[in-house]
Amino acid sequence: MKVPAFPLFLFLATAILLPSYADEPALSPLERREREEFAKTEGDDVKTRETLEWAEKYWDTELNRIYRAITGRLNGNALDSMKTAQRKWIDFRDAEYQRLAALQEGVRGTMWNNPFRYAKMRITRERTLALERTLGIMDDSGY
Repeated sequence: MKVPAFPLFLFLATAILLPSYADEPALSPLERREREEFAKTEGDDVKTRETLEWAEKYWDTELNRIYRAITGRLNGNALDSMKTAQRKWIDFRDAEYQRLAALQEGVRGTMWNNPFRYAKMRITRERTLALERTLGIMDDSGY
């Protein structure tokens, strides 16, 4: 049986080029909660600003909770190393906040407030998720 070339090409091109949600990594419970909150904003700037304020507090609270869970299991060199890494991350975060503030000074209009606030929130979000993965490794390994 001969398969027509163009439909076969179209099927293969679509399968290769379109993103697949199956390829998307699974969201952690923390990420799912954030996604649920942002889904409620419905594109409204005020709701988005309020959700960003919530997200900043949410990720900071979760970061501190997970950091305490990790450091509560460590001692000696491992604990010292974790504390040093966290202090350096805080320095990095503060430098990034300064960089974003300097960039924001150069743009006009309040429409850019939410994107800059989102960029700041993402810094803490990414650190929280990294620590969450570390805690997961500790859990899996029986540390």
